[in-house]
Amino acid sequence: MLRRKFIYVISSYSIDIVKYLRNNKISIRKWGPLYFFEKYVNRSNVDLELKFLNLGFCIVEIERTAEEEYWTILLTKQLEKFKFKEKDFDNLLISFIKDEFSFIDINWYKAKNLFVDIQWYYRVLKWECYLTKDLLPQYDNLFIKATEEEFNILDNSFKQEVLKQQVVLITRGNKWVFLSDRWKKYEMLPNRIVNCKDTIGAGDTFFISFVWNWLENWNIISATREAMIDVENFLSNKDKESEKDKIFNLF
Repeated sequence: MLRRKFIYVISSYSIDIVKYLRNNKISIRKWGPLYFFEKYVNRSNVDLELKFLNLGFCIVEIERTAEEEYWTILLTKQLEKFKFKEKDFDNLLISFIKDEFSFIDINWYKAKNLFVDIQWYYRVLKWECYLTKDLLPQYDNLFIKATEEEFNILDNSFKQEVLKQQVVLITRGNKWVFLSDRWKKYEMLPNRIVNCKDTIGAGDTFFISFVWNWLENWNIISATREAMIDVENFLSNKDKESEKDKIFNLF
């Protein structure tokens, strides 16, 4: 019998106020990385359980035109203090939106496999415990997921060491994923390009799918490929799913 897999998660929900400037329509939705992580697990029926160590909360205003969208994070809040009974984890995933958590020194937590989406680092540009090369040897596997812009702001010495010692996943919209596995570099193209104006949640879906698939088969290339396919399916159904995500509409 296969052993059920657990991932401890530090992440956030958000309430997103979406303003469609073309037709003056406003919708309010419950989103955030934690929402899309849960949605993937429930939809995919995988034998995976997310254990939440803490929950944060954000209110985000999004102004959307026909071509672009503009984000403003109105409020970030930590819902409860960190109360960790556990200190050692097999799998720890960190992904939050901005500064809703006062992040304690990561050295306090021991994880065999640490998965980090650095979108928050890009938005805050400061952290109580900076991402430095000193923390790299502490984990059997460290996975960093970022966009090109997010990865480029990291300290150069850290970037060089993480590319050499650990795993980096850099996404570029729906065009390709750059994968670095201890200096082995790959550019992976999608099976098909899905043109979707609303891509919110695609990065979170990619990341949780990658984590699950890697825990299943321990193959980084295969896990990346499966995650890209899951994102293609997610975006193909995004318009239909978005209707279900709405809390209410205001006209």
